[in-house]
Amino acid sequence: MRLALFAIGLAISGPVAAQDFGQPAEERTAQDELPKSKDALWATLAEADVAADYENGLFTIKTTPAIDALAGTTLTVSGFMVPLDVEENISHFLIARNTPVCPFCPPGEPDEVIEVQCLESVPSSYDLVTVTGIFKLIDNGDQGLFFQLKDARVKGD
Repeated sequence: MRLALFAIGLAISGPVAAQDFGQPAEERTAQDELPKSKDALWATLAEADVAADYENGLFTIKTTPAIDALAGTTLTVSGFMVPLDVEENISHFLIARNTPVCPFCPPGEPDEVIEVQCLESVPSSYDLVTVTGIFKLIDNGDQGLFFQLKDARVKGD
């Protein structure tokens, strides 16, 4: 489904038709053959109930008590970086459970992506990385973002 990275493409291309909203099925099928993070946190986040309003291009989420209990705690998660700009060193990006396959398509569902804001810039990477930060619940339904790591640090795996 559409995420923050793809809002950049929306700003350039304009509104998205309902049939174009989300990750193409053939892309998801190809992505399923690629490496995924096996971090247990992704299974916990996947328990959230995410709904899509295709007419208005919005997502909503209903979190579980287990997810709510994580808010404000320091968490470590592994995943794949999805840069939000073209700089070599970045401090704001998404981390995704799935290997990204296209810079203009989402790397998964909203419960498979966390927005990351680092304390310092780090080199952009296509490899699996580990990120530690303070977990926050956010409500950014127009970009499909509901989870965030603030004051984060990155370590390559």
